[in-house]
Amino acid sequence: DPGYHIMPNSFFLNSWGYQLISQGKTKEAVMIFEMMLEDFPNDPNLWDSAGEGYFANGQKDKAVEAFRKSITSPYFYLGLILREVRKTP
Repeated sequence: DPGYHIMPNSFFLNSWGYQLISQGKTKEAVMIFEMMLEDFPNDPNLWDSAGEGYFANGQKDKAVEAFRKSITSPYFYLGLILREVRKTP
């Protein structure tokens, strides 16, 4: 053990989770999304992805909770503000 470990970036893992959903491997997708949320608990995109994973896995209550966390994250609103600012000439 060199004292550190290298993790794939969140974009790769998020894409892999969606790929697993499309293959019907929803349990595995949820595991990927939950693992990512341990490292990035404030990322609204990951909460949204987890919501889709939970929904696909039949966990509707968890899906609603994840979607709620996605849209109530301060980073969600920051992203919306930045998009609007970029539109302004």
